[in-house]
Amino acid sequence: MNVLNFFSESDALTGYLNRRGFMEKAVQINRENAGKEMVILFADLDHLKEINDSFGHIEGDFAIRQCAEVLKSAVGDSGVIGRIGGDEFCAMLPGNVDDGQRIRERVRRESNEFNSDSDKPYYVELSVGYHVVCCGSDLIISDVLKDADEALYEEKKKRRKSVKK
Repeated sequence: MNVLNFFSESDALTGYLNRRGFMEKAVQINRENAGKEMVILFADLDHLKEINDSFGHIEGDFAIRQCAEVLKSAVGDSGVIGRIGGDEFCAMLPGNVDDGQRIRERVRRESNEFNSDSDKPYYVELSVGYHVVCCGSDLIISDVLKDADEALYEEKKKRRKSVKK
């Protein structure tokens, strides 16, 4: 049963949680941390369609895996991350507004380091939005994900125009 549960909650491409696994874990974290602040991050890979169209889907998969690793590194062991859609990721971890900003900056810094060292002809970058919530029985995870998603779209307005180096 544990093997089936793992496969039903894990994303095959990244090895992290999928949408179902992330939502279940987020509900559990909320329940176990009533009264504590949490940062909800919503991130997505910039220009995945352009990577796929210009360089192929194998490169698109590479970019998705790289983004998952950058996000995991930035979030650390105190948080949980999941790939909830094609190029969309969520994370939940203890913290406040300053922590959300720090994680967003770390994602940006690690992406810049990867891109400066990489021989890939394209940039691999994430746009990150976040929202801080107080855990409790009245918290609806899907609602706060929408708030983090809105913050993400504000950040996407700042991304570069093309993925090509």
